[in-house]
Amino acid sequence: MRIRSGFVSNSSSTSFLIISKGAFTKKKFQRLMGVKKNSPLLPLFEQLYNDMIEGTNVELDLGTIKGNAYWKSLLGRRANSLSERMIEKLDACRKKGWHAYYGRLDSESNPVQTFFCMDSFEEENDEVYLNGLECAW
Repeated sequence: MRIRSGFVSNSSSTSFLIISKGAFTKKKFQRLMGVKKNSPLLPLFEQLYNDMIEGTNVELDLGTIKGNAYWKSLLGRRANSLSERMIEKLDACRKKGWHAYYGRLDSESNPVQTFFCMDSFEEENDEVYLNGLECAW
């Protein structure tokens, strides 16, 4: 038997869920992530924001939430990645009139997406909730 000891790579993706008070904007995203205008990391987070916008598969219609059956019909097998806690969070935000978006990042697209596909993340402030806890690396 041979055991490979070198670098092994395969592709991966990470799903994300964004819940936003009003439209999900770059300014809201930067506040959520704590990135200042003069930060040397600003280009990284601008790329991540653009990738998330591009990677958004669907804007969820929170006005028609009907529990798990609704999510399964809208998202298919991807709905299984939404925990009961996430469904409760979506329902609470629906009652507030917020917007929700579901999408994915891909490790083969660019170094920024590769970096964020290697870990799970969850951030929240008074305007935006970002959940990237489904890591499939």
